[in-house]
Order: sequence, then structure tokens, then C-alpha cells
Amino acid sequence: MEKTLTDERILYSICTSDELLADFLKEIARRLKEERLRQDMDVATLSELSSINNSIIYRYEKGTNQVSLQVLIKIASALKLDIAKMIPINTSQKEETVGEKFSYIVRGQSKESIEVILKAIENVIGFCEAERRIKYQEEEKIKETK
Repeated sequence: MEKTLTDERILYSICTSDELLADFLKEIARRLKEERLRQDMDVATLSELSSINNSIIYRYEKGTNQVSLQVLIKIASALKLDIAKMIPINTSQKEETVGEKFSYIVRGQSKESIEVILKAIENVIGFCEAERRIKYQEEEKIKETK
């Protein structure tokens, strides 16, 4: 029986590894830029459509800033994209996206319900980031005592 990674295991790995999280967010930024260029849209136009400062968009595309969920949604909306295609998850069998699973889960839900679900996801991601910071601080304290 071939082992595959579940979304839960992949997300746990991303939440517990700074390198995986950084790669994950860079891939999202790469896909957003690729789509902007595919649509022959300049950053100024995307900035106007998404209400996000163009210097922030440049930083996201370069990977110097991490893409927040709120910004991802605004940019995806401005590009008329299904957000599912922007969030990559690789398994041993094929490439899937957490967003595709999300789209399936929220099918038929009201806009308000979807917003509540997105807020919950944003909170989980924030929790993962806080957990990583705590772990890092604990590791630093251990190093200082040695």
C-alpha cells in the first residue's frame, strides 16, 4: 500500500517548519504573479483593482513579504481567480490544493458562512505561526543556558 500525505499531515508539517511554510507562501506568491502576467496585467492595475498598495504587491511577488489570507483573497478576486488554484499541496500521487477541498466543502454555503470558515482558517494559520514562535523561543532559551 502506497503512503500518501493527508492534507492534515501536510498542513501540520507546514505549521511546524519555518522552511516549509516559507516555501508554501512563496509558491502562492509565484502563482499569483504568474497569473497576473498571464492576464497581461501590470502591478499598478492589480493594485487599483485589489486596493492593495503596489509596493506591497511587488514585495509579495518577490517573496520578501508573506502573503496573508486577506491579501490573497483580494488579489485572487481582482484577478478573477478561483483561490483553490493558488494554494498548493503536493501528495505522492498528484498535485492537489487545499483550496480545491475548501471549494468542495463550502459549495452551497452562504457568503456569511464562507467568511466565518475563512476567518477560522486564518485563526488556525495564526495559531500555527504563534506555535512556531514559541517553539523557537524555547529553543533559544535552551541554547542560552548551555
